[in-house]
This record gives sequence, structure tokens and C-alpha cells, in this order.
Amino acid sequence: MARTTPATRALDSAGIPYELIEYTMQAHEDGYGQAVVTATGQAPEQVFKTLMVIHNRTLVAAMVPVAAKLDLKAVARALGVKNVQMAPQAQAERASGYKVGGISALGQRQPHPSLLDVSAMGFDKIYISGGQRGLEIGIAPQDLVDITHADIVEIARF
Repeated sequence: MARTTPATRALDSAGIPYELIEYTMQAHEDGYGQAVVTATGQAPEQVFKTLMVIHNRTLVAAMVPVAAKLDLKAVARALGVKNVQMAPQAQAERASGYKVGGISALGQRQPHPSLLDVSAMGFDKIYISGGQRGLEIGIAPQDLVDITHADIVEIARF
């Protein structure tokens, strides 16, 4: 039986189709995202990491490909603010309900604004965290936008 998380329950409740990929997480020197790419065999441009950023006490879920870095200046521009910074790990985990390496924009403890890098729209399916390390969700980018109400913006730096 497949594992369930708040992320998968959110998709099930909304009736959104998705693929669930379970894998064994192995430590990777380039971080969790690269470990997912290695374990699942997916292209690093198609596997998206969710990073929590903060501005004026407001947390935002920013989704970019593992193959890219998050451009904080582009995030600030997209939000119409002067600057943003990465949220402290403990705050990101507490607010999202997920551990770093398994943070998903889906089913967060508290809903947060979401940004999805425009590159996602070039794929039929992208892969995002399923809400825990070792669990990945394959989903159509537009379905992800619909359920998270994400703004599609250019926030990745390749």
C-alpha cells in the first residue's frame, strides 16, 4: 500500500491525478534534490524542489528545478517586495508541517502563497516532493498550479 501524506490527501480530496514514486533516499553531496534525481532517474530539469522563503513574516513556497538555483531577487520582484530571504529551517518545517528534504507545496500545515518557475510549464509532468523524504509525486504542472494557486514566474537561475 502506498504511503499517504497531507500532500497526497490534498490531491486525493481535489480529485487530481498523480503518480506516486517511492524510493530509498541516499545521502548525496549535492543535497536532497540531487538525491531524488539519482534515486528516481528523472531529469533534474523536471524534478522540482520546494524552498520556503520569507519576507515581512510571510512565508512563500517557491518551486524550482533541482537543476537550478532559486533567484531570490526574482522572487522579490514576483512578490512586489524589496527583498526576501530563505526561511530558517526550523520555521520552514514548523509552518509547512514537513521536514527539509520533504517539503511540499501541497497539504502544508498552513496555506502559503506559492510560486512555480515557468520552466515547469514545458513538461507534461513534473516531480515534486510527496511530503516526506523517499516519496515523490508526478503531476501535471497545470494541476499543481490549480491546487496551490501558484503564480507562474521566472524564479530559477540555471
